[in-house]
Amino acid sequence: AGNQVVIKTLKQTDSDDFDKSQQDFVNEALKLAKCVHPHIVKVYECIKVDNLWGIVMEYVEGEELNYKNLPLPESQALCYINQIGEALE
Repeated sequence: AGNQVVIKTLKQTDSDDFDKSQQDFVNEALKLAKCVHPHIVKVYECIKVDNLWGIVMEYVEGEELNYKNLPLPESQALCYINQIGEALE
């Protein structure tokens, strides 16, 4: 059995800027792929299907952090802030 992954894509639009947005998306993925840290999701590769780029990323099990979960308890927020700070070092 293989590992679970996530494939992240940009939402397609009819905008003339979509090609540039996709290029920026891929460039960010290539930069992120160079980052190795326990608090940064791994990027395995970039793929292109038809005219849509995707980033194949590590699947991290857990709850999505979004506005439905806010406000966070202070202790949980401080834990996340600490992890983000470590990753940014």
